[in-house]
Amino acid sequence: MYISKNELIRRLVSITDKNRSEFATKTVETLSALYEGYVSRGERTYIEVPYKDKDIAKLLGAMYDGDKKKWYIPQGANVNLFEKWMQK
Repeated sequence: MYISKNELIRRLVSITDKNRSEFATKTVETLSALYEGYVSRGERTYIEVPYKDKDIAKLLGAMYDGDKKKWYIPQGANVNLFEKWMQK
């Protein structure tokens, strides 16, 4: 199902304490990932990513939870890519 950029922004504004302008410059893909992240908060797999590795983790698809100040693997991502940072 295709969701428009405006609809994604509307949904994000309704579930966060942020205003529309904070989402306006983001792409549809980024907005979609943010939305999925917010709605799947209870299903996150958190990983320990050192600061020096943050850009690599981000490129692989990891997302940052600003509230917990931790990186996590979004639902549907290939967990094997993040083995290096998974807690033993």
